[in-house]
Amino acid sequence: MKRLGNEFGKALRRQRVMRGETLGDTSDAIGVSAAMLSGIELGRKAASEELVGHLIEHFELDGREATNFRDFARSSRKSINLDMSNLPADHRNTAAVFARRFSELSGAELRRIRSIMEPDVEEID
Repeated sequence: MKRLGNEFGKALRRQRVMRGETLGDTSDAIGVSAAMLSGIELGRKAASEELVGHLIEHFELDGREATNFRDFARSSRKSINLDMSNLPADHRNTAAVFARRFSELSGAELRRIRSIMEPDVEEID
């Protein structure tokens, strides 16, 4: 049996299996290849925000379930690309400082930043 690589892969597979769908069924429904979906389930590939949105819609997730699913997807990414070409200098400078100092932030600081950035999202511990 294949070993799943991260929480998002496990959550994706759990949703798919609960609905009795094969990789082919789900991949056809959301418009990606079965190989891509398998790679995501195994933690070898990352799902874009757009693809995660399609999965949430396909699985009819809402509220807490959709938030958790999206959080699993975000936490499974190894890198993040940020297009700052159309942002003002203040935004670009803030993003650069954040990126440089990110690994130095404490858990409390990260929670405070997240509560500012996503005030309507309930913290999950």
